[in-house]
Amino acid sequence: MNFVSKTVRKSQDLPKGDIIRKEASIPLSNLMLYCPGCKRGVKIARERNEQGQGVRKCRKCGHKF
Repeated sequence: MNFVSKTVRKSQDLPKGDIIRKEASIPLSNLMLYCPGCKRGVKIARERNEQGQGVRKCRKCGHKF
């Protein structure tokens, strides 16, 4: 999904040099949670439950994760 290009210097193995494309990691902040109610990636809202713990929920349908 996330490809980066890297240039490689001239060497005996690569006399002309080269441009190499390889996969890179994706930051976790750029991912979305999948909601089974909406059947797609959604934004979340945070709220507290009865025990005072934080709970994530879907902003569209209210499904709790």
